[in-house]
Amino acid sequence: MQYAVEPLYNGGRSTTAVYRELTDNDLMARLSGRDPAALEALYDRYGNLVRSAARRIVGDGHMAEDVSQEVFMRLWRQAEMYRAEKGSFVTWLVSVTHNRAVDWVRRRRRRFRYEVASLEERVLEVPADDCHDPALWTELADLRCRLKAALAQLPRDQRRAIELAYFYGLTQREVSCVTRSPVGTVKARTRLGMLRLRKLL
Repeated sequence: MQYAVEPLYNGGRSTTAVYRELTDNDLMARLSGRDPAALEALYDRYGNLVRSAARRIVGDGHMAEDVSQEVFMRLWRQAEMYRAEKGSFVTWLVSVTHNRAVDWVRRRRRRFRYEVASLEERVLEVPADDCHDPALWTELADLRCRLKAALAQLPRDQRRAIELAYFYGLTQREVSCVTRSPVGTVKARTRLGMLRLRKLL
C-alpha cells in the first residue's frame, strides 16, 4: 500500500539537511509514499555499509555495487516489507543485503558451472547439492536448535553484536555503526557473549 506524503517544512534549510534529521522509520514511512528524497537520504546514510557488507560476500567491488543498487531498488519497490515492530531498520537492511549477496554468489557459481560444462554434462546436469547425508543433516539441525536456544539466553546487546558479526559478517567497526555503540563496547559484548555461549553449548 502506498501512502501520500506531506511536504516537509524546511525552515529555509535544504531538503537534504531536513531529511538527514529524520529517523530511519520516518524515512521508510515516506519511502512507502514514493518519496525519492527519502531513498536518497537512506542511501547517503547506509550506502557504504551496504556495499561493504555485500563486498565481504561477493568478493568484488563492482559486483558489490550492483548488489547495493539491487538492495536500494528493492527498498524503493517494496518499502512495506520492513516492519518496525520486528527490529531495527539497519539490522533488517543488513539481512536483506546478506541475502541478495548470497543469491548473487549462487547465480555466479551456477552460471560458471554451466559455461564450463560439456554438452553431455549440461544435459545430464546433477544438482551440486546431491550429497544428502541424513546423519549430517540431523546433526546440523540439532546444532542449529541448540545454538538458537543458547543465543536466546544472552543479553540482547550481546546477542545482537554476535549476530551482526558472525551471521551477517560485519566488522566490529560496522557493528559499532549499526548499534551506535563504541567499538570497545562492541568488542566487550562480543567477547562476553561468546564466553557465555561456550558455557551454554
